[in-house]
Amino acid sequence: MNRWSVSRAEARELARRDERTRRTGGASLADIEADLRLDMVKELRQMARGYSGKPRETRALLEAIVIAETEGITVEDLADVLGALRVKLAKHAA
Repeated sequence: MNRWSVSRAEARELARRDERTRRTGGASLADIEADLRLDMVKELRQMARGYSGKPRETRALLEAIVIAETEGITVEDLADVLGALRVKLAKHAA
């Protein structure tokens, strides 16, 4: 029994994509890196949204921010994340 199957139209589409990728070389490294950076910012937003002030969360968030900056994510890209954290930290300090 086949674990998954595709329709003939889907098979043609997959074959067409495979041929195009083999011919043109697929996605560029710059495109892949840009997608990874966008994913990093998205994950940081999720971490900031769920941040409750626990020391373990603080350390994980700080490490993630440092890694993101090391990978080329700018402060401008993180502006909304850092702004949300400032608001949460101000609430915890009060």
